[in-house]
Amino acid sequence: MQQTERRSRLFVCKQEEQEHFPSMDSQAELISRCRRRERSAQFELYRLYARGMFAVCQNILADTMEAEDAMQEAFFKAFDKIDQYRGQVAFGAWLKRIVVNTCIDHLKRQHPPMLPLDELHAPHIAAEDGAVEASLEAVKA
Repeated sequence: MQQTERRSRLFVCKQEEQEHFPSMDSQAELISRCRRRERSAQFELYRLYARGMFAVCQNILADTMEAEDAMQEAFFKAFDKIDQYRGQVAFGAWLKRIVVNTCIDHLKRQHPPMLPLDELHAPHIAAEDGAVEASLEAVKA
């Protein structure tokens, strides 16, 4: 009984979601308007995709604030590069790729690549302390 009720609720949710999502023709019109930099069209696309793209960001980034920042940045990039969208894949898939790449960029900024300690500090130490040079010469010999 509970499982049947759960399935019917899922069906109703899916049905409501489809009612709020535009047809392919109206979505193509929205994208066309976004290419003309119409803010109302940009806001409508944002409204349609923001919840899903935020979920993607939260799955990749641990911090909610960082996820919000990444999502906003991704939408800015998408609207800036919307002329590059060719319609070969669904708009949502194209946008999701931008969102994922933006999240990866945020992760890289959080954890910059590490260089080996000897590459970072050895020249400075050797110049400052002659004992290090003597120690290196003794090891080489």
